[in-house]
Amino acid sequence: MRRLIEEEIESLRVGTQIARMRQKKRLSQAQLAARAGMSAPNISRIENSPAQNITLETLVKIARALGRGVEVAFPSRRSS
Repeated sequence: MRRLIEEEIESLRVGTQIARMRQKKRLSQAQLAARAGMSAPNISRIENSPAQNITLETLVKIARALGRGVEVAFPSRRSS
């Protein structure tokens, strides 16, 4: 059970989502970086760092390079 929860948490990470979209489009990190006007090491850092802070500006660049948009949501917390 714990493994499943950890996998679900991992799938929520922005870097993981970016890597999956990049791979689905069959792009290398270098190709995505070129499209986004960034360096390949920056893309790698974003995809692989577990607690990566990423600016909205950077996120928009990457999303556009992947042909996607960005959506920000503030879901309500469950009452305890």
